[in-house]
Amino acid sequence: MKAKKLLYLESLRGFAALIVVLYHGNLMFSESFLNISIINHGYVMVDFFFVLSGFVIAYNYADRITKWRDVVIFQTRRFLRLYPLHFVTFLLFVGIEGAKYLFEIRSGIAANNPAFSTNDWGAVLSNLSLTHSFAENDMTFNDPSWSISAEFYTYLLFAVLFLLIQKPILRLISGVMIVVLSCAFLIQYNGFTATTGLAIIRCFYGFFVGVITCMAIQKLPEKYNGIIGVFGFILLCFILFLVDTIPHGVFSPLFAIVIGFFYISRSNIIKRVMNSRPFVYLGTISYGLYMWHVAVWWMINNGLKYVLKTPTIYSDNRNQDFLILSDSQSMGIVMTGVIVTFILASLSYHLLEKPLAARSFKN
Repeated sequence: MKAKKLLYLESLRGFAALIVVLYHGNLMFSESFLNISIINHGYVMVDFFFVLSGFVIAYNYADRITKWRDVVIFQTRRFLRLYPLHFVTFLLFVGIEGAKYLFEIRSGIAANNPAFSTNDWGAVLSNLSLTHSFAENDMTFNDPSWSISAEFYTYLLFAVLFLLIQKPILRLISGVMIVVLSCAFLIQYNGFTATTGLAIIRCFYGFFVGVITCMAIQKLPEKYNGIIGVFGFILLCFILFLVDTIPHGVFSPLFAIVIGFFYISRSNIIKRVMNSRPFVYLGTISYGLYMWHVAVWWMINNGLKYVLKTPTIYSDNRNQDFLILSDSQSMGIVMTGVIVTFILASLSYHLLEKPLAARSFKN
């Protein structure tokens, strides 16, 4: 039987995606009104995605994988959920790379990252096979898609593990072992912020923190006082405001506690707000927000630099030209980028993601 959808967690996913959108938008400017701690460290929201995915996948599928056919169905659904939009945005970035190449040929001006240098034929093949999170040395084409690559194969590990191990207590022990081993590996090789190479281990860590959290609390006999959910919200605010002082390896357990507090609490004002339609819709299109926003920022950034001739300052450390704009100008640009990304995400959800999801759930 299909589990009840946890709408408030969908909303949290949407807010996390929005933070990632703003994080990458903020990278265009030398100075910005967005220079606040959580935006400057928005990359930690990827760890939130991993933990949340582990929790939700375990919540929905822990009792539904009993034979190899279930593994095939599960992984096919994950493929249809992730790959189509990844492929569409990948093609867009291939087009961007081609446009960069033509510009370099005609103008004689090479980009800081020349066309088809990092994004070569090897990167094409690894993106098409969703292996680029561990097959490439650098992020390629649509940068955020590294996490999609890591999650896809983490899903497969989850499905096979839960097929081979049916007893809940042994599943929990196995999940804890994966978390401990992944954490030790990431500590040893400083991989908690990895986006290639160790990225899949980073995903194992966060995802199975979410899995074991769900398994530990899902069977609780009753919901606890709504104040527990308020504590979860307070903890989330604490994380967001003090994000630059928290060791990166601690984020996944903290995010798991936040999600767990929300889950075990009865209805309260925060959960009611999070269950409201606008916030849930933000979560519904969050995958599109995540996958489209880098292309939107790239187009806005290059349009401002090369079409409108906006002043820039070069950073040797980042090998990048940063736009020099006032706070009011950068605010207008960011709002425009967010709106365009929202529209693209909404369109791709209704025209691509939703129809494919409807087909994948037909049995």
